Amino acid sequence: MEAGTYLLKSVAILSLFYMVYFIFLRKDTLFTAKRHFFLFGIAAALFLPFVEITRTIVREAQVLQSNPVMDLSGNATDISVASEPEVVFNVWEIALIIYGIGVLFMLSKLTIQLISLLKLLRTYPSEKHQKYSFVKVGEAITPFSFFRYIVFNPASHSEEELKMILKHEQVHVSQWHSIDIIVGHMTRAVQWVNPFSWWYKKSLEENLEFIADNETVSQVPSKKEYQLALVKTSSPLLAPALSTQFYQSFIKKRIIMLNKSTSKRRNLWKLGFVVPALALFLWSFNVTEVVEYKQIEIVEPDSAVTSVIPSETAETEPIENKQPTTSLTKEVIEPAQIQAPPSALSKHTSLPSKTVAVKSNTKVKKTVDFRYTITKNTSNAQLDEIKAELKKEYNIDLKYKAERNSNNEIVAINISYDDNKGGSGNYSINNDDEPIDDFVFFLNEDGERGFWSEAQEARRAERMENREMERAKRMADRAKRMQERELEMVERKEELEKRQVKIKEEMKERMREMKDRQEEMIEREREMVRASNEMARRNNRD
Repeated sequence: MEAGTYLLKSVAILSLFYMVYFIFLRKDTLFTAKRHFFLFGIAAALFLPFVEITRTIVREAQVLQSNPVMDLSGNATDISVASEPEVVFNVWEIALIIYGIGVLFMLSKLTIQLISLLKLLRTYPSEKHQKYSFVKVGEAITPFSFFRYIVFNPASHSEEELKMILKHEQVHVSQWHSIDIIVGHMTRAVQWVNPFSWWYKKSLEENLEFIADNETVSQVPSKKEYQLALVKTSSPLLAPALSTQFYQSFIKKRIIMLNKSTSKRRNLWKLGFVVPALALFLWSFNVTEVVEYKQIEIVEPDSAVTSVIPSETAETEPIENKQPTTSLTKEVIEPAQIQAPPSALSKHTSLPSKTVAVKSNTKVKKTVDFRYTITKNTSNAQLDEIKAELKKEYNIDLKYKAERNSNNEIVAINISYDDNKGGSGNYSINNDDEPIDDFVFFLNEDGERGFWSEAQEARRAERMENREMERAKRMADRAKRMQERELEMVERKEELEKRQVKIKEEMKERMREMKDRQEEMIEREREMVRASNEMARRNNRD
């Protein structure tokens, strides 16, 4: 398989998976299922382009002479095919060279990032606890994990925040999310020309954070405290590119997903939308046609005349016969021919003295297709004619009831049909005193039937658009309220911290005052003891 063809197929498959995710799965909370969907999509983009479906086509090849062909004047004619000059360097080769340079650049950048990450892990000692290796650093860096390593700066966080952060990163380590990150980076590097691969990687990383958040919330004491930690620590810090980071730029999405109700398991059926799309893709682009030729017998007339074959593809022109049941249809013979003696060729002309019998296994299927347009000015007589014609020609029963205004225009109609084969339908509209819009009753060659109105469809589309706009507005208002609540929570948190600091200072001041009073009381007790001793000495002297 050519590299360009493979790349185009791989790009199409990955883009197909992303579109299915974006349309059907993006808002669901089945995060683990979506993780499997992302990984399956990358595997499909890697391997499915190699899958080929073979379809065998059997065609009839006419018997032709292999000797030099003689034209009607008796001159020998040689058939030759002019070969086109070979293009040594074309646009596709230039595009592939540019693509290859881009892949090398992306892979080199990925390698440098990996080396930088490994260098950071070797710079600081690690403390192993169970299956986790904790690396404490002194740099201002956001907490992250890479395989079994969890890297963090303990001086940058409070004790409670650090506990939640470590639980979050432990989820990444336990579920091997680093593999997903590396696979996503490599897929983007190989398909850097595909914008969907960049969005695919971003959505994959977002879903991993949703998984970790969902698992962490079930382990921490307070869901609100965890959300506050996300908002409070949302300032961007440096972090290696191949790591799973606690602080991400999509904090708002993470908080929304944390507060979103859990999707039902039956929503997993949405994953199946990709199956028919993949099947259609394989049938459209991965089918290899194998043509097999079979020899057919041609009835030879009394007088055979050799004629010129004007091109590589010979055509048999229509032969009409006075017999009503005999006719030959035009047939295109493929370039591959079968050799035979000269007597097998006949002149392409009418044969008045011969009756040529042609056997054909082709069955002609009669297709039914009609379209009746009903307007505001259609009279009852015309409706009755349509009703009678449908019954006579197609055995379809049509019933209608129409109301008209003073101008004899239809303002309301209720019309229904029954094809006596289990199929039925109806169409009803009431415009008060306004004329109805045009509509049609149709049956096409695919068997689809029913009523259709362009004006009604336009109004329905307009209503749907208005609903979507209202829904988008509600979602925007809800997001705005959520953001305001987040800010309010942050302000409350800051106010609470200020109060705690103030209380601590007041407690320290009170402790100092109590200490001073204790020292003062001790000093008074000492003075009283000295005075008592002095009085005792005086008494002894007396």
